[in-house]
Amino acid sequence: MLGLAALATAAEAVRTYKAKDQFDSSPSQKALKGRAFLVELTPRESGFDRGCGDFPSWSYDASKGELRSEAFPNSVLGLSTIPTDAFPNIPGTQELNSVPFVCQRVSQSAAKASNAYGATTIVRRSVEETLSFSTRNYFSARTDPSWTAHVEGSDARELARAIRVRITGVLGEWKPGQTIVCYTDKSEATMDMPFERTTHDCMFKTESIRFEIIDNRTRSVLHAWE
Repeated sequence: MLGLAALATAAEAVRTYKAKDQFDSSPSQKALKGRAFLVELTPRESGFDRGCGDFPSWSYDASKGELRSEAFPNSVLGLSTIPTDAFPNIPGTQELNSVPFVCQRVSQSAAKASNAYGATTIVRRSVEETLSFSTRNYFSARTDPSWTAHVEGSDARELARAIRVRITGVLGEWKPGQTIVCYTDKSEATMDMPFERTTHDCMFKTESIRFEIIDNRTRSVLHAWE
């Protein structure tokens, strides 16, 4: 069973690989195919300006007494920013979907920007490094990637601290011998959402994947989806 440390080590070898010459080959990933994995994450308070906006998160609406936890997949639009041979057999217009299990904001800055009509705003820029699992982006009662509880006061505070997201599954291959692909994706700022984010991601291909939201105090499963 592969854990967080083993997955991070495998991804770092791919992320930092630089060929010495035309005879050199990238780190072997053949041993990853078919391996089971398990990671357990502490979700972060939601908020795009906090960084790592696609990482599993929680939020609380005091007016409704609702605590919500979720692990929504991130969408990467085809091959617009991805090397053309990175994801075989995927058309340039097709979305790739993934859920990050590691995310670190490595830099951030702000700058004044304007549009063609002269309106100005402050654009906040960030660079993040992530590791993610490939997943799918359709929802039903069985695949809803979110959970909501009606809870108030100190009970809500304690539950928010206790929530964990457990991800289990089996690794696959993008193409023979390649389970991990590292690429860069960039989201552009708009006047309505003046945030610009550059993400350096290494995505693991999965053959199967399952998510569980857990109460760490009792280790009970609150919600699960595949």
